[in-house]
Amino acid sequence: MNYFLETEKIMGRVVKDEKELAQAIKKNIDYIEVEGGIKDFFIKVKGTGKIAWTLCIGCLAIAAATTAYMVTKEDGDIKKTAVAAISATAAAGILGPTTAATCVMMAVAAGGVDVLNKLREYRIEEQGGRMFLVK
Repeated sequence: MNYFLETEKIMGRVVKDEKELAQAIKKNIDYIEVEGGIKDFFIKVKGTGKIAWTLCIGCLAIAAATTAYMVTKEDGDIKKTAVAAISATAAAGILGPTTAATCVMMAVAAGGVDVLNKLREYRIEEQGGRMFLVK
């Protein structure tokens, strides 16, 4: 474990999944060590251009809101499912289906897509095969 994760002077956290990453970003953590499969996700989100990201974030907002609603209501309404699928499809065309799905999961876990915009403010630092997101 790194020194910054053990000190209170600098806020740091290790994350292994979308939910943990969303929580760390919402809590404004300065240094986030990313483990597992979400490393590639961050690189794709960070590398998306501004215009493409604007389109993606709108689509992801609709998909996340619809998904969150469906999870809480469990009514199986096909219209809501279609809205989520269509919205996510536009974002998946730009980001790829896995990255778009991860974005939706993060937005649902965080309660909104603002967490995705905050994610793009971090920069990548790599040390010894490990990836860190740094403010």
